[in-house]
Amino acid sequence: MLAPKCISNFTVEWVGLAAIALLDAIWAQAIGFHLIVSPSDFVMASAALSLLIAARRLRAERAAFVLEYFCLSLGATAAFGVLSYLATASAYGPLLDARFLAIDRAMGFDWPALYHWVMAKPELALVLQLLYASILVQALIAGVTLGLRGEQRKMRELFRVIFVASFITCIGAMLFPALGPFKIFDVHGRGAFLADMEHLLTHQNLTFKLSELTGVVSFPSFHVVVALAYAWALRRAGRVGQIMLVLNMGMLPSIPIFGGHYLVDAIAGAITMLLSLAIVKAVPVLWNRLVEAAGEAPATAGA
Repeated sequence: MLAPKCISNFTVEWVGLAAIALLDAIWAQAIGFHLIVSPSDFVMASAALSLLIAARRLRAERAAFVLEYFCLSLGATAAFGVLSYLATASAYGPLLDARFLAIDRAMGFDWPALYHWVMAKPELALVLQLLYASILVQALIAGVTLGLRGEQRKMRELFRVIFVASFITCIGAMLFPALGPFKIFDVHGRGAFLADMEHLLTHQNLTFKLSELTGVVSFPSFHVVVALAYAWALRRAGRVGQIMLVLNMGMLPSIPIFGGHYLVDAIAGAITMLLSLAIVKAVPVLWNRLVEAAGEAPATAGA
């Protein structure tokens, strides 16, 4: 069921997002990072916010719930996009590509062989590329499906899992820097993100446009995180959930090829999702125990 009417259905999530935005501002100031923002960057958010206000006035609660989640997701995309750039710009350790490649080979995974095998089959390559790109559509499908079903609790959990995982992957980009197979194997026409990654790792002239930010996290793979998170959140959503499960299981093999990831990146992404889910599930339990303990303390003292 939907919660009673209130200012926001995602108060805790907005507070968390504000904390990330504040972290972005402090971190950017500390390392001399400059973000160029233009009015056009806010067009989509402004439109979504206008629809949200209209939905609330019309008392269309489920539509308002979906629209607020969409606004929250837009904000999170921007905030964590900036955080990923800040983290990469703060990576001063050696690049770990050689180590990751060695781990892949120790597991029997041959990235260039797989890449060339897939590219030699145009139909398969097209299907995998479409599956890889479907993550953008899936974000919208997940929000609309769970929102219209009134699954507010599940929506909060999904956002929190992705929130925690986003933070972990950004820290991963700083602690375990790598450019990925596209760079190591000199794959032409792939890896548009490499220019920004290499620029960030120079730690010089850190000025970027918000509208041009791209994915700069190699380890762990955020694509794997999101694929597993959507499959988990929609597992009981009927036919839509079944379709999403198939899409995401099909997407996983596309991630090393079209995301420019090592196999170890994907494995780390899966571990990150599971860890984030465990944290999201554990925090309310621990919080309730602390509240109960705090409530019992005065009673014990009075006795």
